[in-house]
Amino acid sequence: AYKAAHDMLIAFRGPITPDALARMADDLDLDGAAILDRMMSEDVTQVIADNHALAGRLQISGTPTFVLEDQLLRGYLPLADMQTLVQQTRQQ
Repeated sequence: AYKAAHDMLIAFRGPITPDALARMADDLDLDGAAILDRMMSEDVTQVIADNHALAGRLQISGTPTFVLEDQLLRGYLPLADMQTLVQQTRQQ
């Protein structure tokens, strides 16, 4: 369901409203109302607020940004370069 929802969101043209999201979910045979309820829940709102606060403390203001041990990797990095950095970090 994740890939299908992702593809549908990427291809979607128009405003992403709660009604549009519910229709997309329903089109994927998912429970749009339940997804919206969870999406608007205090738990999810708190996770997003916590992530936003952490990004502020780390001075992350854009995507992509990757946290690799004590390094912040900002912006696009080719896959091979990312794999090399991860391998080097794991070896340390």
